[in-house]
Amino acid sequence: MFVYIENFKSAIAVENILIPYKKGRLSDDKKYRLTKEPITLDVCFEVLKSTNYARNINDMLLCISELPVAEQARFKEVVLSTFEQREQPDCIWSLGNDMAILGDYQTELDKLRKLGEGVFLLSSPKLSRGFRGWEINDLDLCAFDKLIYLNCGIVWLQNKEKLPHVMEFPLSDEVDFSGSDFAGVKSVFFRKKTKVKLKDVRNLPENLDVSNCARVVVNDIELAKTDSCLKSWKYHSETMILCISRSDLSGVWDFSAFGEVRIEECNLEQTENFLFRDGASVIFYRVFNISQQLDFSKCQRLEFAFSDLAGVSDIRLKDDGEVYFINSKNLPPNLDVSRYRVVEMSYCDLSNQQNLHFKKNAEVNFQRTENLSPDVDFSECRKVVLDSSDLAAFKTFRFQNGAEVRMWGAKNINANIDFTPCEIVFLHSAEFGNDAWLMFKNRKQFISSGIDIKDGWKGKFYLGDTLQGQMMKLFKQYQR
Repeated sequence: MFVYIENFKSAIAVENILIPYKKGRLSDDKKYRLTKEPITLDVCFEVLKSTNYARNINDMLLCISELPVAEQARFKEVVLSTFEQREQPDCIWSLGNDMAILGDYQTELDKLRKLGEGVFLLSSPKLSRGFRGWEINDLDLCAFDKLIYLNCGIVWLQNKEKLPHVMEFPLSDEVDFSGSDFAGVKSVFFRKKTKVKLKDVRNLPENLDVSNCARVVVNDIELAKTDSCLKSWKYHSETMILCISRSDLSGVWDFSAFGEVRIEECNLEQTENFLFRDGASVIFYRVFNISQQLDFSKCQRLEFAFSDLAGVSDIRLKDDGEVYFINSKNLPPNLDVSRYRVVEMSYCDLSNQQNLHFKKNAEVNFQRTENLSPDVDFSECRKVVLDSSDLAAFKTFRFQNGAEVRMWGAKNINANIDFTPCEIVFLHSAEFGNDAWLMFKNRKQFISSGIDIKDGWKGKFYLGDTLQGQMMKLFKQYQR
């Protein structure tokens, strides 16, 4: 009978199980070993349910072979289960064959060997045949009907012309089937929270259970149709990710089955609307001709990267959502981002954004931005990032209590900045002009900020109640 590995254990853990039957238990004072105990059926099945590591299996069979011949007959099912749909080296086959001859069930064992040739592959962290887990990507799986893969980490099964009919990945963190053909695949089992890639997969199965998976990436636009095979899958929409890359998307598209939708390099001129699920995350990458009619009101996260928003007059998503504009152009003038928890405008020209306001405890990120308005008020923000941005237009900065502020590489800072309410301050490589007035809570906050003031700087800063100016060398010593 086939014994499934349902409680995988390491080779050392299984060795500890077998020690009383291989060597004998240690005495209470641990000075000597007691007489070896006869192995039991329960122990053997525990080993088979824990591993297929050759050394452990060999030790188990040797313990059985040391029993009287009459008692060995009780272990027939154990011996047969050692070889039923399991890959074993020749030394173990030889030992099993000797036991089968002695117990008069050699015919049954030979039948299992013939059935097992080219039918079943059981992989374990140390394979009895010698190849390692990552090498399974180079194996020709056409000869196998079933695969149980017991390696942790990532499994690469990319560009396979034929996959086994049944596949099980009870220990894998990520399984990548990109470019493979699923024709003939009947069932696939994944562990809880596995990440699965099904990009460019051909002949997706009618029935697939990915309900335990943490992330399932597909790029077949046909899955968005109501009559697609997705309808019969077991899945959770929040874990389904659809990646689309095509010249155009005309008409209405229903993406409500997907928690994340990524649309790349598309012309949306003919698109009438997209239907998204409540709380969806949507990413537009290198898209243009975006219609104002598109409805993002259900989206929790919306990102425009390297995209052209010409013709779009407003962007609306769920309250407390996240909006990202990364290296995009023609942003709608005076965007209302006051309802969003996270706002990022990086590598963008913000000359048409004169009235930016943020909600209380928002996280704001401006990296390498141009023409940032001096009227932007960060006083309600929990986190403010102004990396590598030109801040010459600002005269005053105010931050809320407990805020995190980062100005790495910011330049042309000549403002009055009160850092005393801030919990965390990062000022590495920031360029402060001679008109800058900086206020710190105390010397510890100043030093931990990582500020590097150049010699000859004529600006001023406060450390608590003490006004300091042009006395940098003392503090540079602390920084070192």
